[in-house]
Amino acid sequence: MKVLIFGGTSEGRELALCLAKNKISCEVCVATQYGSELLSDQDCLHIHQGRLTTAEMLYLLSNGFSAVIDATHPFALEVSDNISQALKQYNEAVHPGDVKKCLPLLRFDRQAATKAASPLCRLFTNAGECALALKSTSGKILLTTGSKNLSDFCADQDIRSRLVVRTLPSTESLELCINNGLQGNQILAMQGPFSKETNAALIRQYGISVLVTKESGTAGGYQEKLEASGECGIPAFVIKKPQNSSSQAEIYSNFSALFARLEEILSVKINFTPKLQLTLAGAGMGNPDTLTLAAKKAIAEADYIFGAERVLETVRNLATTTKIHPLYLAKDIIPILQEARSSTCSQEIRAVVLFSGDTGFYSGADAFYKEAEKLPATQVEIIPGISCVQYLCAKFHKNWQNYEFLSLHGVKKADWVNKLSDIVYNNRQIFFITSTFSDLQDLSEEISKLLQAKSADADISKAKIFLGFNLSYSDEKLSVISLQECSKISAPGLYCGIIEY
Repeated sequence: MKVLIFGGTSEGRELALCLAKNKISCEVCVATQYGSELLSDQDCLHIHQGRLTTAEMLYLLSNGFSAVIDATHPFALEVSDNISQALKQYNEAVHPGDVKKCLPLLRFDRQAATKAASPLCRLFTNAGECALALKSTSGKILLTTGSKNLSDFCADQDIRSRLVVRTLPSTESLELCINNGLQGNQILAMQGPFSKETNAALIRQYGISVLVTKESGTAGGYQEKLEASGECGIPAFVIKKPQNSSSQAEIYSNFSALFARLEEILSVKINFTPKLQLTLAGAGMGNPDTLTLAAKKAIAEADYIFGAERVLETVRNLATTTKIHPLYLAKDIIPILQEARSSTCSQEIRAVVLFSGDTGFYSGADAFYKEAEKLPATQVEIIPGISCVQYLCAKFHKNWQNYEFLSLHGVKKADWVNKLSDIVYNNRQIFFITSTFSDLQDLSEEISKLLQAKSADADISKAKIFLGFNLSYSDEKLSVISLQECSKISAPGLYCGIIEY
């Protein structure tokens, strides 16, 4: 029981690692030394480095494989054609006319990205056509198509002089750049894929006027390139994904379906449940400066980010993913993560759910954690945030460890009034949070009643409210007011405060 994988892509590496983890022997063919460095020999996994002719592929097929997987780059049509031809010759020689006994060819066709609609996006059928169109442009060109088609873009001296080429940091790629007449300051040797922010930063740093890319799908960072070019207001020249002409290959676009087919062929169970690294993070007051470094790191590394729209607005520029959803309830988020598991081409998914303030202070994180605990192969981490308690008390130089906490946020008045009564009766100081300004009016009215009921000669004018409005935002306001002044507040916004009487 052995599988032959023609790889060189991130999906090919993930396929091989998953099969090896399931104790299924596989041999992975990669074209370059760089490809072999990314995936080393181990138990049940052997690397074959070097480009193969059809004849060499045919010879390799005789080593007793049960299935062949073509996980080469979507633009590597010549390689896919060679694989198909070799397999056809092998099957005709070994099982002439018996289709049922033929060695199956499974093609992994990476998922397409959602193209951003933009009048600045132009499509071309091949590199030569794209290079010809570049002659009518001016300014620097960021070429992100790799090194294979460099000759198409470097043949014209004017275009060559304007190129900034982003390519893999491999000896072969760098040699191709030099051999095509590129100078050192024109070469960016970097391993992708890259976020929208990284692409945009390079466009701005190098003064790029045109971005050139292949329609390389989600794994190739195609969507992030288009979004960056759109943000920077420059055209994106796109070389369209070619159609794979192999009629004998079975096409799959996600690992779950591919592994299901392999289970039929190999008569084994393949365990593929991508690990879910789920982080529940406190987002602080709203200003990104109140995010902890741990939360910022989790956001930057996340594949998926969830939270209320107000919270997401503050972290979008920190994210490297485009999968950002304005959701915060477990019932809405968990189905999205389950779908992601079934369609992913990775063995791990990282997701962050953001909650305002701190995860332990009147937060939805607790309810979410109880639901997340039920998920298989899931590791949940909670990152605390800066709560309004900490923030406001620091502003007013107060210690908060002896306060009684009172939430009016989404709480029925009858419930919080009962708790307020106990607090006032025991002469405790109060820290409160609200849903809206009308809560302040109700709160000041009820405290006045309770203080007068407790003592007929109570001087309610001595009661002070240390009030915070839209904490950490540009329109933040801090004030010390009376109960009477509090009852007259009518400006919408986020309020919290301390009551001393």
